[in-house]
Amino acid sequence: MANYVDLDELRSRVFFEVATTDDRFVWEEISPDPGIAQTTYDQWTDGFRRFRLLDCAHREVDRDGDLCTHCGHEFPHTVWKTRGSKQ
Repeated sequence: MANYVDLDELRSRVFFEVATTDDRFVWEEISPDPGIAQTTYDQWTDGFRRFRLLDCAHREVDRDGDLCTHCGHEFPHTVWKTRGSKQ
């Protein structure tokens, strides 16, 4: 049995900018909340940018048949978007 990353567990964490060099994932920057003491205007007081993990990047190099070797989900990973109902 393969050991895959737990995307749900990783999504609950906060990462610093150096983590975004890992191209196996899709990242989103977290903007500081101006109402929190650790922020100054639109920057974190310590000067470090923070990111959250959105999803696995599902790179072609990580394909093993129908599965992503990194996260274990079906490959290609398809996100279905609802566009409203037809009337």
